[in-house]
Formats: sequence, C-alpha cells, structure tokens
Amino acid sequence: MRAAARRAVGVLGGVALTVAACSGGDDGDGTGLSGPLPGAGSSAQENAMLGWIAGFQDRHPDVLISYDPVGSGSGREMLLNGAVLFAGSDAAMSPEELEQGTQRCHGGEVIELPLYIAPIAVAYHLPELGAEHINMTPEVIAQAFTGQITSWDDPAIAELNPDLELPAAELVPVNRSDDSGTTE
Repeated sequence: MRAAARRAVGVLGGVALTVAACSGGDDGDGTGLSGPLPGAGSSAQENAMLGWIAGFQDRHPDVLISYDPVGSGSGREMLLNGAVLFAGSDAAMSPEELEQGTQRCHGGEVIELPLYIAPIAVAYHLPELGAEHINMTPEVIAQAFTGQITSWDDPAIAELNPDLELPAAELVPVNRSDDSGTTE
C-alpha cells in the first residue's frame, strides 16, 4: 500500500503507575531512612515524585531524596542492580524482576504501590473521514496494537461506527520503542 494511504494510531499516556522499593525501609544496613534515597523511573511520574519528595522533606529535612526520570524500564533495572533504592514505573514488575528483587532486597520482597493514575489517549489521522470521533473499545484498540486489526475498515471498527464509511487504508500502530511502561 502507498505510504500516503497509511494511517497511524498512537498512545500518548499511561496507566496505574507504581512505585517499587525493597521492604524494610532501608538498604539492608539497619540504619533506616537516614542517608540519601536515590530513585529513578517513569518520566510521567516526575512531577508527582517531586511533589511527594518536597512534602516528605518538609517533615524530614535531613533525608536527601532524588528522582531521575529515566523511564520505567531503566528505573526498574536501576532498582534491581542497586543503583537506586526506589523506582517509579508505568507497569508492574514481571515475575522475573520480582525474583531478582528478592536477591537485591537481601531476601526481602519488592513492594509495589500503585500511587498515581495517568490516562491513555489514542490519536488517529484520517482527515478524509469527515468525522470528529471514531468509536473504539479497549478490545479493538488492543487488537490494533497487536496486529490483529490492520485496516481501518475492519469489521470490528465498522461495527462500532455504523454511520461512518471507513477507508480501506492500512492501520499502522505507533508506540515508543524504548522500555516504556506505558507501551507495555
């Protein structure tokens, strides 16, 4: 199909975002919350993290907390390799990551706390359609992103939009290529 006939769908937001850390409140040395507490992860959580850090440091000014918005996957990786003490992620840790976390947390478990919700938006570009909106259920969107739906006139989309004449154009999903929790 000609490139001009191709159309794209993109995801712009997140889901229930989590913060993961080792249980026990310290880094294994028994000192509790006393020294620097570095964290890293989701860039979508950066503003929330900065607000939470400021509120915590108002009550505990001797505790230095930092957060590096390197992305969900990188934050989880940094937590597991010991570079940070907590990670923000747009997706829960996998069973394999939780297993690694047990080793990283000196036999304790990784605690995952869902603390923040961000919406997911789907954008599309079909100017010749002449409609303000296309109806798509979560199941249809998932099928588009997994490659089960490849054309805008697919029966699953057409059924949800009986008043529209959908084009027989290729539906091309677009998403981030890094280890993004949102994309996961």
